[in-house]
Amino acid sequence: MVRWRGGGELEDVGRRDGQVKVRGYRVEVGEIEGVMREQEGVREAVVEVRGKVSVEGDGVGHGRLVGYVVWEQGERTEELRRLLGKRLPEYMVPGQIVCLEELPLTGNGKVDRRALPDPDHSEPAGAPAFVAPRGPVEEVLAALWEDILDVEQVGVHDSFFTLGGHSLLAVQLTSRIREIFKIDLVLRVLFEAPTIAQLAERLLAMEPVPGQLERIAGILERIDEMTPEEQATALGAAGEVPA
Repeated sequence: MVRWRGGGELEDVGRRDGQVKVRGYRVEVGEIEGVMREQEGVREAVVEVRGKVSVEGDGVGHGRLVGYVVWEQGERTEELRRLLGKRLPEYMVPGQIVCLEELPLTGNGKVDRRALPDPDHSEPAGAPAFVAPRGPVEEVLAALWEDILDVEQVGVHDSFFTLGGHSLLAVQLTSRIREIFKIDLVLRVLFEAPTIAQLAERLLAMEPVPGQLERIAGILERIDEMTPEEQATALGAAGEVPA
């Protein structure tokens, strides 16, 4: 849709059908908003595309989905993330959810999408108190969080998505976890267990041999002091699974 401006120029005011293109997929934001409203306690919900995310190597920019939610009382954002992760393909899950007291409205009472705030990656109000990693597995996960999210410090109760993670970064994280720990981790698990403490618990429950993840994590803590040959030998031994 466009409109004429006073000087004769055409101004783009958006699409009528609510479709957006995200990472090459045509997405109907109304479908995502419908699922968000199914979460108990959600009064209003809208989804917008904000910012650009560069995909390494292809030089293409991709819009990032952001969900905006008004809660009846008491936010339940992590429950909402789990619902979205179960009901939608990963490319349709908003990378960040912003809680608002009210949605901005236009003069005729419709949601003013242009007035929605940009997501803030700073620490949100009510963020959990910092708790340091409590073992080798949590320490390795914290290092991955810090590297992928480009943050200085991550506590075990911090959510990957609250810290700025989105579906593209989630794919990178799960891929690196599979590579390091030699475990079959699917992306959906991260949406269901988005904190280091929750994910470490899920990973330990999935390990094929008791103690395997702790051994690999322990070796990774000392790996900077090893030669490449020692690293390959040590990781190979830690990842061996008896028949």
